[in-house]
Amino acid sequence: MLEVRTELTLLALDSLIFAICVFAVRCRRMRDGQQAWVVALLLQAAGWTLFAQPQNPSLQGTPSLGVVLLSASSSAYILSMYAFVHRKPSQGLLLMTPAALLATEILWTDSFHLRALAANLVIGLQLAICAWPLLRHAKDTPVQLRGVICAAFLLSAIVTLARFLELLFFPAQLPNLSTAEPINTGAFLINHADLLFGNLGIALLHRERTRVEADRLATRDPLTELLNRRSLTSLVDRELLRHKRRSARLTLLMIGIDDFRGLNNRFGQLAGDRVLRQFARLLGASLRGQDLAGRYSSAEFCILLPETGQDGARALAERLQEAVASADVGPDGVRYTISVGIAESRPDETNAAVLQARGDDALRQTRHRAKAGEGGTQ
Repeated sequence: MLEVRTELTLLALDSLIFAICVFAVRCRRMRDGQQAWVVALLLQAAGWTLFAQPQNPSLQGTPSLGVVLLSASSSAYILSMYAFVHRKPSQGLLLMTPAALLATEILWTDSFHLRALAANLVIGLQLAICAWPLLRHAKDTPVQLRGVICAAFLLSAIVTLARFLELLFFPAQLPNLSTAEPINTGAFLINHADLLFGNLGIALLHRERTRVEADRLATRDPLTELLNRRSLTSLVDRELLRHKRRSARLTLLMIGIDDFRGLNNRFGQLAGDRVLRQFARLLGASLRGQDLAGRYSSAEFCILLPETGQDGARALAERLQEAVASADVGPDGVRYTISVGIAESRPDETNAAVLQARGDDALRQTRHRAKAGEGGTQ
């Protein structure tokens, strides 16, 4: 059976190694609570290190400081988990818990029983709270990773609170924390496994978010969050093949913001960006789940309507023109108009570029008709 000091030293080393690895990998690119995560690991390593020190009368406050550091580590974990889900916990409460434990360590210097009760209760509740942000606010993350992390936090909380209950009801039967008794060794082995699996799960969760964001940046326009031209064209190719097999109709709308260069010149580029973002929101609110929308060029947008003919596409174009006409954008109240070109796929058409070119031609014809005073969509 391993000595307790050895177990504690292993816990401290594991926490320190995790902190070094996270810092080395992320360094100046830390985000989503990774800074708080590194701080939590370092505080945890320091706390376990203090507990692992041999008993020395000249260092009587060492275990007490270790308890405060472990509580501060749990607070940092809570902050990290809330930052990951882009929420803000009560920072005053996070600071109060280690401060309260410090006060109990000072006030109850002569009562190990009371200090141990307070430490296990507070830290156990903190560990349980660590799982709450992921359970409540991280529904868009992989359920397996969330499960591993939450299980690690909750299992550590259960072990800590179980020690609190044993101290509360059977104080005389609880062995000394510094002896290699089965209850101590079992608790530290569970804490060791929780530390490894919990922090590995957190690392994989951050990695998964980075991968998803990289995929989004590769397929989405950063300003409007719509599909970019390359990904949209690829999806249009796929839809054309699918609709050809089913002999179904598919219609494309090419939409341009009128005189966008003049708008930028009059109101500035920031106003132009606001116009693009607002129009992208109008598109998102007007489309069905199966419709595709993307930014085709600087001020042109492309919409693909599966299972829709010319009449349905024209009705959508009119609704968009009405929505744009009734909206103003930004502090300057910028008003703008749009022109729409419509192209329906042909039975033998399988090339997105050809369909988009016909939509672009229809858009130019619409603008030409507008200049001639005829209006409408093409």
